[in-house]
Amino acid sequence: MKWWVYTDGLVCGPYQPETLARRPSFTRESLVCPEDGAGGASAQWIKARHVTALRAVIEGRPFPPDPT
Repeated sequence: MKWWVYTDGLVCGPYQPETLARRPSFTRESLVCPEDGAGGASAQWIKARHVTALRAVIEGRPFPPDPT
């Protein structure tokens, strides 16, 4: 699954988890939204630490496969 990320005052993406992990501004506190949310104002934005696949790449562990 790809994710939008709110960083430096901009909505960027969507990105794969591995790509997000390489962004210097991406942290466990970064706000993210699933790709199907389209990154719009009404989208469900959450902190990256609450997303299993993103938390895994932040912590440097292999991430679980996408269930889809």
